Amino acid sequence: EKVSVDNDAGRKDENGENQVKDSEKRKDTVLGPRKSEEDEPISIGRRPPTNAKLNVVFHDAQYIVINKPFDVRMDGEFPTTVQTLVLDYLSRNQVSSPTPSTLSSSNATEADQIKARNVHQLDYATSGILILALTKKAAAFACAQFEKRRTKKCYLAIVYGELDVNREYFIDLPIAKVGENEFRMTSGTFNNPGRHASTYIYALEVGKYKGKVVTKVALFPITGRR
Repeated sequence: EKVSVDNDAGRKDENGENQVKDSEKRKDTVLGPRKSEEDEPISIGRRPPTNAKLNVVFHDAQYIVINKPFDVRMDGEFPTTVQTLVLDYLSRNQVSSPTPSTLSSSNATEADQIKARNVHQLDYATSGILILALTKKAAAFACAQFEKRRTKKCYLAIVYGELDVNREYFIDLPIAKVGENEFRMTSGTFNNPGRHASTYIYALEVGKYKGKVVTKVALFPITGRR
């Protein structure tokens, strides 16, 4: 059974929180957006770890596929990033690729330089499979697959609250930033509309985390918004 989540406002409970309301056909569930960013506390964020370890899933002359650690940035001026971890690994485990016969000695050094090109990204807090290309040609091919939506992504997450297990939900809400805090995202509001985003959700299992009821879900994003 599918459950749809859209931009219509839901009822308020005694604490002023949005409630789920049933449609007339009782097959859609509608969640109302928050009125403003002040409805929830803003997270300060976390610092990247300095002891993250790299788990390499696949590596050849064209690509390296890793299981990205959580709380690690893709790149930037930080002690530990995906780039620093991958380049350190490649410097110790480089798979050589054939050098074109037309390559002159003057640019051989540049061609031999180790580079890892991002073809897609995972958020700071997200762990999971990440593909990096080791050549320009490989990067162009892989990027095209993502741009043409020939790839499929699935995320596992733990959310507070109880969802009906083995039920499909569809969320069609814009995503916006919470002020200047890069670690917090929220559903769009009138003053902060954000960008359109759509995601399918499948509830897998209900349990408890630190005494609170939670649901493990599989997320299949369509738009892939940040």
